[in-house]
Amino acid sequence: MAKTFVAEGDALVLLEGDALVLLNQNEEAVDAYATAENIYWNNYKENMKNVYEISNMYFAELYFT
Repeated sequence: MAKTFVAEGDALVLLEGDALVLLNQNEEAVDAYATAENIYWNNYKENMKNVYEISNMYFAELYFT
């Protein structure tokens, strides 16, 4: 089963990868999934540094109120 990366910019590339798998063009599918992963990380790497702080805020609110 293919990895799933959710980002607006890579949705079509993921669909391309899925279509290539169905056509048994696995090497091309791997390239498409790698491209989708790169798009995902390029879009979200700046926001990833805030995930820990947001998680802490969420759990503090959830458990201490």
